[in-house]
Amino acid sequence: MTLRYLPLLVLAGSLGLTYQSWDAVKRASMFDLKSDFEYRSTDVINRLAERLLSYKQVLVGVQSLFSRPNFVAPGEFHAYVTSLNLEQGFPGIHSILFVTNNPAQKGKFDKLLYAEQFQKNDPVQIAGSFLSDPKSLAAMEKSIASGEVGVTDKISRIADGYEQTGFLMFVPVYKFDPASNQISKHNTPESRRENCIGFVAGTFILDDLMSGVLGENETDIDIEIFYGKESDNKSLLYDTDNSHADKSPRHGWFQSVHHVDVQEYPWTLQTSSLPAFESHLDKSKPLLVIESGIGISFLLAILVWVLVRDRARALQATAEITESKARITESKTQLQAILDNSPIGIWFSGFDGRYRFVNRAFCNAFGVQEREFETVHPFEVIGSEASAKLARSDVFCFKNNQPVISRETIQLSDGKPHLLEVTKIKLSGSGDSSQGIIGIMTDITEASALQDALQKSRDEMEIRVVERTQDLLATKSKLEQEMLARKILERKVLEVSEEAQAQIGREMHDDLGQLLTGAAYLAGSLANRLSKTDQAASEQAQVLKGIAQDAIKRSRYISHSLIPFNVANRGLRQGLEQFAEDVVIVSGIPCEVHFSGDVEIIDFMIATNLYRITQEAINNAVKHSKASHLSIDLYSDAKQILLTIADNGVGLPRDYEDEKKGFGMLNMHYRAQLIGAKLSIDSREGGGTKISLDLPFNENS
Repeated sequence: MTLRYLPLLVLAGSLGLTYQSWDAVKRASMFDLKSDFEYRSTDVINRLAERLLSYKQVLVGVQSLFSRPNFVAPGEFHAYVTSLNLEQGFPGIHSILFVTNNPAQKGKFDKLLYAEQFQKNDPVQIAGSFLSDPKSLAAMEKSIASGEVGVTDKISRIADGYEQTGFLMFVPVYKFDPASNQISKHNTPESRRENCIGFVAGTFILDDLMSGVLGENETDIDIEIFYGKESDNKSLLYDTDNSHADKSPRHGWFQSVHHVDVQEYPWTLQTSSLPAFESHLDKSKPLLVIESGIGISFLLAILVWVLVRDRARALQATAEITESKARITESKTQLQAILDNSPIGIWFSGFDGRYRFVNRAFCNAFGVQEREFETVHPFEVIGSEASAKLARSDVFCFKNNQPVISRETIQLSDGKPHLLEVTKIKLSGSGDSSQGIIGIMTDITEASALQDALQKSRDEMEIRVVERTQDLLATKSKLEQEMLARKILERKVLEVSEEAQAQIGREMHDDLGQLLTGAAYLAGSLANRLSKTDQAASEQAQVLKGIAQDAIKRSRYISHSLIPFNVANRGLRQGLEQFAEDVVIVSGIPCEVHFSGDVEIIDFMIATNLYRITQEAINNAVKHSKASHLSIDLYSDAKQILLTIADNGVGLPRDYEDEKKGFGMLNMHYRAQLIGAKLSIDSREGGGTKISLDLPFNENS
């Protein structure tokens, strides 16, 4: 009873093993296809990143045109951009522009001064559309704030009846400083904004850009590019087959999402396999396994059934086995056809070094026939040099029992040397005929040449960067020396000026003060004498005495203002306190002084300029503000000095910033600039005036 069902059990077990083998082969084919998809997706992303970097380098190169005294002429701009051969070397660049901030140099397209456009049949429409777009203005502002290349969000336009999407890159151009014979300072946002004379801008159309990146071969993978991290139609920049707009888009077998940083602007790239790519799935191997497995399963079941039933049925089973062998032979023929139609060279060599199999691509590469390898050693067919190079890694592969990949330069049938990538795989079997080395060779000559050219271009770029860095370092050193010499000269000028003022103050105090004191004494004496004989004349003499005394106060105040205080002996605090007392004596306006912090200011330049700025501000308040109260606040620590002079007077008029600054204002700003401080004025009509000075410094200052 048990033997009757034995054929069915054998058939079920064989079919189960066949299914497992078929599933494993199918998964392996799917894994190979997925690996190819991921490699191609990554390759597209790398090429896109390199292309965007090259665009930045092109714009920076155009920027360098303006690093000289004379402004660039239109002909020079055109000649330089034309010499770059951008239309052939960098597809996707629609135009290169120079946008100016100088009203005297604006071209006929608003801010657009120069424009080199590579789509000759597309008129320039940049000024009215792209450059006035808020996205372009935001990119320009960000490039000034960061000092790097600014990139816009998605920008669209209608051309030839359909929408084209793209973006703009902006590189700021700074004015040339004739005094230093170099580009003006642009190391802070304020200096960049002040010295920026325009932008070198590049307009890019995504369709043209991706055509240059993908070429003509990437047609079986859908590539979608989005601005930002959202994947919606609003932020869509590029779509290979326009499938994203479909409400029910097709989902491929393989998908991937990558994020690319374009000058701190995020892009999202989504790739998906298309039917053309999915058709590359190798279905022949799973089909061969399932057909062979089913056939063998039935043969085994029949064989068991024949053995169980009777000998007569065994003859019929033998016939079926013969038929199955024929099918297996047919399967081998199909496998041979697959190998012969493969574009890469494949061969199988035994451990004796003879080739037991070569495919058609291998024979075509060396210009030989397969039958030539049947009786002789390979070196007699393809030459000893080529045979030795192809067999170079056989021993290593055999001993280590692992695949080996190497590169060999071999002369092929066209008489030219070719760079081949050779892969060796050890094949182990039960018989001598099934043991040996499988070799696979791929011609990578063109790919290697392109890689070498790219590496050479990178090396040249690195050399230019090093040279440019050395020039900048030399310029920086020269500028630092000039700044040091200027500071020494300014300090000397200040010392001479202070000494001259001190001399005038001493002469006023010693000469004019004594004369005024004598005049006041004589006027008092005259008033006493006349008080008994002529009362009216006595009163006039008293008035004259009062005028002389007031003149003594004012001359003493002026002489004290001109004579500099001794920083080393008295300090800035004592000098300001004495000055406040003099102000109260002369003007009658209360003047308070407040000090805070824990660091004494002993530097001559800093202390002298802070004292003079305070003098100028208080004198202006006494003369013009009609104030009833004045205050001086000084704070100092290891990191900064803060000086504030305030009054409660009538304030400055609304249009004081539009009028030319007087000598006093210019003097305060100039002295603040000498010591590296920032001076600000806060004033409202009827609300008083506050002058603030902020001087930051480090431990080495």
